[in-house]
Amino acid sequence: MPTADDFDSWLAALRLLHPPRHLAHVGAGSGESVVPYARWELPAVTAIEAQPDRLAALRSRAAGRAGWRVLEQVVAPAAGPAEFCTASQPEESGLLDAASLGLWRNLKRRASWPAPR
Repeated sequence: MPTADDFDSWLAALRLLHPPRHLAHVGAGSGESVVPYARWELPAVTAIEAQPDRLAALRSRAAGRAGWRVLEQVVAPAAGPAEFCTASQPEESGLLDAASLGLWRNLKRRASWPAPR
């Protein structure tokens, strides 16, 4: 199974081949995963997160970085209303009810609400 290190290596190689002018990170969480982008000296980073309880930490990590912005919203395949489902494992929260996907036995749906669009 691929790990976060595998993804980071792949992303670093891709960045060298085709340096981005703008990076959008959907599901940025509390911002731990966007910290490496600061070293890349990107002109623009958009961090997108729908979970209100993770936004304060994300905004803190993005604060003071030129060209960085944080959006509280979801990215969906179509316009219109959507339901955001939180899971017992926060990283599995999203527009799909992770508990119904059978990812693992103890994963539970905690709540849901209309997603910020």
